[in-house]
Amino acid sequence: MHSHTDAQNFIRTAFHQEKYVDDLSFEAACALTEFICKCEGTESDVGYALGLLETNFADANASDLIFWPEEWFGDPDMLHVDMSTAEIVA
Repeated sequence: MHSHTDAQNFIRTAFHQEKYVDDLSFEAACALTEFICKCEGTESDVGYALGLLETNFADANASDLIFWPEEWFGDPDMLHVDMSTAEIVA
């Protein structure tokens, strides 16, 4: 993996460890989702946030819902759907 990213992102990714958060609030999950959707962080930070959602919402397939909603819904017409972060988390 290290050959596909720069050294700083590789090190950040190595230290990010996704974990289950017992008390993850709806607001916190929305903030994580917004951070991912806006892609404002580094590659490793966005990957970490996505990993947290995937870990805390097992079987929800958050990455498909965020990036490929047409696959998640099984409907090609959903490709350009514009959902709020609250709708994604819900």
